[in-house]
Amino acid sequence: MDRRVFNHCLRWGLDLFFPRHCIHCAAPVEFGQFAYLCAHCRASVEYIRDPSCITCGYPFWGQMVSSRHCPKCRDLNPIFDGGRSLFLHRGAGATFIHSLKYQNGTFLGPDLQLMLHACEPWLLRQGALQVVPVPLHPRRERERGYNQSDWIARQLVGFLPDARFNPCLLRSRDTETQTRLGADERRENMKNAFAIHPKAVLDADQTFLIVDDVLTTGSTLNACARTLAAAGGKQLKVFTLAHG
Repeated sequence: MDRRVFNHCLRWGLDLFFPRHCIHCAAPVEFGQFAYLCAHCRASVEYIRDPSCITCGYPFWGQMVSSRHCPKCRDLNPIFDGGRSLFLHRGAGATFIHSLKYQNGTFLGPDLQLMLHACEPWLLRQGALQVVPVPLHPRRERERGYNQSDWIARQLVGFLPDARFNPCLLRSRDTETQTRLGADERRENMKNAFAIHPKAVLDADQTFLIVDDVLTTGSTLNACARTLAAAGGKQLKVFTLAHG
């Protein structure tokens, strides 16, 4: 029997006797491509479409006659020159991020590969990419068990035909968690928080795609971009799964 047919039958049998449940609403997930989001919750994910901010990708509603920056990016004064998020940090999208971040959600890989198609045109337009995850401090990574941004970056490399995983950044300072900080506090908290890994190999002619789970104020991604720019990086883009 063909392995794909076998795996299909095996999954059908397991779903029959041990049905999977949606991570957002807990309803049984219908048999199909997605494993952990039911049809209703999949349809509720707010994927980001154009028109959107040319710097961070936050969506504008209605028709735009020219490219614009959102208020967050005007306040941020970004070092990076373009970015995109896959979906808004709401509803089932927020639950997806929570499962990934706090429940060791690497089991969500197949679902994420399907979701990435919503952002495929923007990703492919970037050409050859060095995909750079936002690093965690070693202490926090030990506590959490893994770095979700590293995992997302690897998922992107598996999705894109011309991308290379490059963990060239390290967290040089154990910063306070950003969750309860305001925009100004976040920027201050990220000062001198990152450095280039001593063994890193950087190709300045390629585009660096800095990857994180959520873009809230952009201060973390901007601090990473500043570190790469100081090391010679010229084309700096950012990508997150969610935009807050």
